[in-house]
Amino acid sequence: MASARDLELEDDELAFYFASEAGIEASDLGQFLQRAAAVARQAGAELRVTALEPGSLSVIMKAVRSSKAGRAAVKEFNKAPIQVTAAGAALAGTVATAIAFAMSPDEAGVTPLGKAGATVIEHHHVERIEVVTTRETIIIMDPVRARGLRALEEQMRRETPLLPAPDVRVLTDQSRRGVLTGSVHEVAGELHFRPDGYRYLVPIDMAGSDAAASLQAGAHVRVSGKLHLHRGQPHAISIGDATRI
Repeated sequence: MASARDLELEDDELAFYFASEAGIEASDLGQFLQRAAAVARQAGAELRVTALEPGSLSVIMKAVRSSKAGRAAVKEFNKAPIQVTAAGAALAGTVATAIAFAMSPDEAGVTPLGKAGATVIEHHHVERIEVVTTRETIIIMDPVRARGLRALEEQMRRETPLLPAPDVRVLTDQSRRGVLTGSVHEVAGELHFRPDGYRYLVPIDMAGSDAAASLQAGAHVRVSGKLHLHRGQPHAISIGDATRI
């Protein structure tokens, strides 16, 4: 099996290396990369996949400054490619550091990216996940970190006030009938739904939501969909239709 040391990266690239003899389910890998991209956006960058390294479980990505900053960088590159290449390396390093922070239960607590990384470790016999740049390699998830994250997640679950069963039934019925209203919020790069009259935030299952493209943070909407429960409590919501109100 190839190692992270075998990766050949450009200065403005970073890679995720998954130490495993087996494969990773596409949906779990996709969720991990989506959440890593959300962290990168918070650091001012967009991640673009440029290669899947043959003979290993490695995903190579280029860090590009987001939106207007990215377009301005193209003009700057034509003027001074050496300086811009150095800036690209710095950006890749910044993104790698932000991702490492978001993956650490001790530093960031339970984050969407951390949970996605723990799932990869737990479900696919992955020994560790590393983020690699031309300057350094950082182990961002392994079985010890995954167990620590799950323990913290369970502690948070015990400390979170439970919704009474009648309220859960009402919310489930309203979402099914398409009369559930509430607001959309962004938390740690992930969209959540807060039903009107509650302080309870429910993660939105974007992959399972037909209305994903129309959901934006700050919107007040009426939705139809399915409220997913875990141990009798709202765990996620799939939104089939959303209307601004």
